[in-house]
Amino acid sequence: MSTSSKSVNQEKKKKISGQIVDTYGLAVIIGANVVEKGTTNGTITDVDGNFSLEVDENSTLVVSYIGYT
Repeated sequence: MSTSSKSVNQEKKKKISGQIVDTYGLAVIIGANVVEKGTTNGTITDVDGNFSLEVDENSTLVVSYIGYT
């Protein structure tokens, strides 16, 4: 009897957190979207501009907010 094993390519996950601020360093960015690029994995910032998200290692975050460029 022969058995074979499948190689599973799983990326390591990493929990990250941060704070989105405006150009003056003020944490007034409430409800900004923070998304792992190329996925639907994301969150929004809280009332202090903070966020926490579990992402793959070496991923890129995309931050967007209506009214800011």
